Amino acid sequence: AYRKNVEHLFVGETKIHEYWKKHLLNLSRPSAQDLVKQLAKTCPMGFDKEASPTTFLHWCRKQKQKNPRCIVLARCGDFYESFGLDAILLVEHAGLNPMGGKARAGCPKYNIQSTLDRL
Repeated sequence: AYRKNVEHLFVGETKIHEYWKKHLLNLSRPSAQDLVKQLAKTCPMGFDKEASPTTFLHWCRKQKQKNPRCIVLARCGDFYESFGLDAILLVEHAGLNPMGGKARAGCPKYNIQSTLDRL
């Protein structure tokens, strides 16, 4: 079922860069695969939550638009966060847990180097 969800993201008009399709199709962790159904093709991050232009989420979305083939992991206070497909890849490759069961993941700032090393 997860593979069908990935394929659906890339049918028709999508804002998610084609580069990520192969990465999403190669997920092996069930926790990462389960999050794919939450992705939306209406956003370059796959995280389709409304974001006011003054919010952290909006800023992250703009970074993804500027750098569509990069994982956006941005600092917010004492924490680093990612959303959508970037969060799924952090769950898959860095062993992070989804936050609140959503396609959202992060780590405390003191763990950032070990998180990056696992990517």
